[in-house]
Amino acid sequence: MPNPTPNQSGLTKPKWNHLPTEVIRVPQCFSEQIQAIARDIDNGIDNTVQRYTEDTTACNKSDDTTQEAINILENALTLKANAGGKIKEEIRRALELLK
Repeated sequence: MPNPTPNQSGLTKPKWNHLPTEVIRVPQCFSEQIQAIARDIDNGIDNTVQRYTEDTTACNKSDDTTQEAINILENALTLKANAGGKIKEEIRRALELLK
């Protein structure tokens, strides 16, 4: 006897027009932009990449910030191993700069 109320949750229309899809790894700072480009291409919109290439500095940190983080980490290397958590504090400072 057929089920009068079958589970149809997996039968929705796919979000992409071109199938199959696959998972890729990209830098997190570019992920939204790359997904928007892919959606436009999937929907047949022309000149997509040109619209999104205006801001290419999303992932670039300034040289000053990078150099400051390097200096903090080099200073942390000179601390003694039992410096009471000072090394971890310096590493955290450097990571905050790079985020």
